[in-house]
Amino acid sequence: MWLNILAMGAITFFSLRLLGIGVLAIRKGARSRHWLQTPATVLASSVDRIGSYRYEPSVEFKYAFNGEECEGWRLRPYPSATPFRENAARTAARYTPGQRVVAFVDPSDSDEAVLEPGLQSWSIWVLLFGLVGSAWAGYFFVRDLALLIHR
Repeated sequence: MWLNILAMGAITFFSLRLLGIGVLAIRKGARSRHWLQTPATVLASSVDRIGSYRYEPSVEFKYAFNGEECEGWRLRPYPSATPFRENAARTAARYTPGQRVVAFVDPSDSDEAVLEPGLQSWSIWVLLFGLVGSAWAGYFFVRDLALLIHR
């Protein structure tokens, strides 16, 4: 019985973390659509290897905001690593040095700028997994705990 309670408690904790990450990612992605737009110039684009099996497109760009010259490196509001190098390379190839693009700048933090604002599909999946996992494990955790208390 105790093992079930510990296991369900751990799954509930992990699921609640996923739920929180999903909520934060969705909020930031939705807000980034309303950030201020400003002209930018691509300085470089490449594919970065993260760990042993993930790749992320990397795009460096410069833009002016509130009279200041700034540099950005975020493509999206949240990291967009993938296990497929080809996907990351295809995304990075859309941005060539010298290319004029539009940067979306957070008006409350001019160092926060992205080239591709909005939601990412993974954030919705993380939110759903967190929600379902929390509900499922939370139910069994509370049920087993109640059974243990009423013994």
